[in-house]
Amino acid sequence: MSPPIALFKAHGHFPIAYTGLQKSLEYFTYKDAYISFARLGKRPFHTYVGLGDPVGNPAHIKDILSQFTEKYHPCHFVNIQKKTASLLKQIDFHITCMGQEHWLNLQEKPQPWEPAPYVKRMSRYVKKQKIHLKENKQCPQQQQALSHIHDQWCQDQFNPSKQQQFLTRPYPYPKENGSRLFVASIKGTPIAYQVFDPMYKENNITGYTSSVFRVLPTYKKGLAYALIQYAAKQFQKEGVPWLSLGTSAFASSDQSWPLENNALLKRIFKHIYLQDRYFYRFQGIHEFKRRFHAQTQPIYFASTRKLPLFTLKKIYDYTCNRE
Repeated sequence: MSPPIALFKAHGHFPIAYTGLQKSLEYFTYKDAYISFARLGKRPFHTYVGLGDPVGNPAHIKDILSQFTEKYHPCHFVNIQKKTASLLKQIDFHITCMGQEHWLNLQEKPQPWEPAPYVKRMSRYVKKQKIHLKENKQCPQQQQALSHIHDQWCQDQFNPSKQQQFLTRPYPYPKENGSRLFVASIKGTPIAYQVFDPMYKENNITGYTSSVFRVLPTYKKGLAYALIQYAAKQFQKEGVPWLSLGTSAFASSDQSWPLENNALLKRIFKHIYLQDRYFYRFQGIHEFKRRFHAQTQPIYFASTRKLPLFTLKKIYDYTCNRE
């Protein structure tokens, strides 16, 4: 089934909605709403994982969740917002906060990140190194240079897979639907890039999500600050109201959040966050986003099982292309 682009452009106003358009995913539709999900494992050990909130007419969200959970069992949901978590809790799902999203209101003046010392420091670094920042059109000629940056980046990461998926979307899609590419270069040679994915409501862009970032290992990863700052100013000029910095997975797992009813899994999430040397740089990602002083809101994991360790392992393997 092809990704439901029309519904996404009518109702896709949350950060992970665009990530849910991956062609490797399946789509469950009901009236004018859909759920992006992955079918993980083989029978009898299979499971179904919904990615983000349902996308569609708000009047039909409760119905589609009911239809989906009746058809697909066992099922789980990752990266959902408060409203979806509340509806799932009503039908006996176990709810756990799995991190927080960071939102910048681009209509605020001054922006909360403008006086941040690290952002200023990276601006000076860009000037000193004579790094040129600009928005680039996505074309085959450009893609060759970006692929080189991507390959070099992967060699320096915990996960050696050249292409992640699911929780972090592949780049590029076979066809990018409105995403925007900003590139840092020296003397015309790209050294880093940042992709921003669109959010929509009623076929109008309501914001962008900071998505894929890559940089050559010989340059500072802090170039992401400069690229986000540059893009944010461009979006402000266009009147775009929101910029999401995405999710800090497992951050603030030591705090109590509304709707949570799974203390055991919460302790496991906290342990994963503190052991990021072995899993992923969760603490570093959270610190990076925290420096923008953005608005935050919790995101949740929902499961029909109280301790879905097997499912969590499958989600990790699938995201890292280790299945």
